[in-house]
Amino acid sequence: VIGAAMRKLVHLIYGVVKSGKPFDANFANKGLAIQDGI
Repeated sequence: VIGAAMRKLVHLIYGVVKSGKPFDANFANKGLAIQDGI
């Protein structure tokens, strides 16, 4: 379980470093907000 959590953190950190954009905790929720009327 700890290994899986560490792997997920490494992927998040790698994505932030590679893209050069700051981390956005609400990134996934932006797409869901559009679907409220469905």
